[in-house]
Amino acid sequence: MNRIEYAWFLLILFLMIGGYTGGCSNDESGVASKVKEEVKSLEKKASGAVKKLEEDYRVLEGKKDYEKALEEEPKAPPEAMEGGAEK
Repeated sequence: MNRIEYAWFLLILFLMIGGYTGGCSNDESGVASKVKEEVKSLEKKASGAVKKLEEDYRVLEGKKDYEKALEEEPKAPPEAMEGGAEK
């Protein structure tokens, strides 16, 4: 291989390598920003879901406490209920 062919080969090789490495950097910033936006969106959705689940849990705990209080409440005997109705 003579010197001119060797120089052309190196020139083409460097241009190819430079094209691959230089062209990808612009795309990466666009992709990275899209990924960051998607992550923020998913975090927002997840935090909303967590808040809703916490609220639902509080409601269920309140319902359980209410039912437990009703069960523990002393029940009046039927005679006392009849006596109160006669007065």
